[in-house]
Order: sequence, then structure tokens, then C-alpha cells
Amino acid sequence: MHNAITLLSLGLTVVYLQYAWQVIIEWLPATKKLKTSATPKWGSTEWLILGIFTGFVAGFADNVIWGLLWSFDYLGLSFAEEAFSSGVSFNVFFRQTLGIISAFAHIKAALLWDSGVKPISHFRVWSLGVLSMITLSIVSHSL
Repeated sequence: MHNAITLLSLGLTVVYLQYAWQVIIEWLPATKKLKTSATPKWGSTEWLILGIFTGFVAGFADNVIWGLLWSFDYLGLSFAEEAFSSGVSFNVFFRQTLGIISAFAHIKAALLWDSGVKPISHFRVWSLGVLSMITLSIVSHSL
């Protein structure tokens, strides 16, 4: 069952990569215009463009890396387990950092678009992140 689901995931990864690449190509001109925009203050449209582009670049890179790592595993290659251990480093940049930038941009766009949207507490978000790291560190040392 695990192999069947892995094979399905790898096939869907190829589908996703094609769609994500198309989104990146379609939004690249608009994203490039953000750097040369004469408007010093971005509105909801500019933030949304940044969020879409960044999110799909992050997703594309993440799926390329994990698609390769899972392919190594599926093929039973001897270095697959070692390759998996390096995956977390890629997550920090592509999945988490670019994902956070994308989410921030989407939230900013929503706030500018609709005054009824409730702002998120960045302090709460980052505090919970730090708290989870501290908690996991303490628990891992006690096991």
C-alpha cells in the first residue's frame, strides 16, 4: 500500500509541477513590474501578486526536492535515507521561509482589500513558533 501511495504522490507531483510552472511563468511579468512600480505604496493587488508568485515558487521548489527524495526512496536507492535527512534544510528555505512570505503577502492583500478583515497577531504567531521549538527541545532531551 505504501508503494502505491508513493507512486500516486510522485505522479501527482509531476502534474503539480507543470501547473505550478505555468503559474510562475504567467505571473513573472507582473512580479517583475513590482520592482519598477512608480507607486511607492503597494495596494492589495501588488501584495496579492507577490503572494501568488512567492507561494508557487516555494511549492515548485519544494515539490522538485521532495519528488526527487521520494523517487530515490521508491527506487530503493542506497543513499535515499541519507538524502531524506537533508530534506529539512530545504524545508526551512522553500517551504517555511517562502511560505511565510507568501502567507504574509496574502494576508496583507486581504487587509488592504477588505477593511472588515481582522489583522493577525504577528506576536502570537511567532511566539507560538518559538514556544513549539522550546517544547520540542525539552521533550526530546527528556526521552
